[in-house]
Amino acid sequence: MSEAYHTIPVHYQQWPGLVVCLKEEDSFAANTCNSFGLTLAGGAHSLLADAGADIICANGIGPLSKWVDDHIFFCIPCHHLLAYNAQCRSWHQTVMDNGRKIHKGSCLWFRGNTMPDGWPEEFDEDMGFLLCDLLIRVKSI
Repeated sequence: MSEAYHTIPVHYQQWPGLVVCLKEEDSFAANTCNSFGLTLAGGAHSLLADAGADIICANGIGPLSKWVDDHIFFCIPCHHLLAYNAQCRSWHQTVMDNGRKIHKGSCLWFRGNTMPDGWPEEFDEDMGFLLCDLLIRVKSI
């Protein structure tokens, strides 16, 4: 877990800067293992990465997948773009029909069709964003 979130133990002299007030009166806590030193609180970088991925996808860039602050981008050749977007529309409708986001334990995923072996397709997004031909955008600038 510490490697995944790049946790860095905080020196005890920095603890006063990490004290937070809890809901109970006169109750406080210190986050003594803050992610990335004192720059971001644990989990905040994932929320920022989620927002960044949504912005990227909403602009037709992708497909991409992410986990915490790691991103991987894939390239769809332009001549396959129309067929890929048609497949995305189909996947998106299936995901919507199957209950949208599924939260099971600590996992969030989106259910696709049932495969021949009885297991469902699992997506890490709802497939709601279509890709753009970015070469057309560049040529028009």
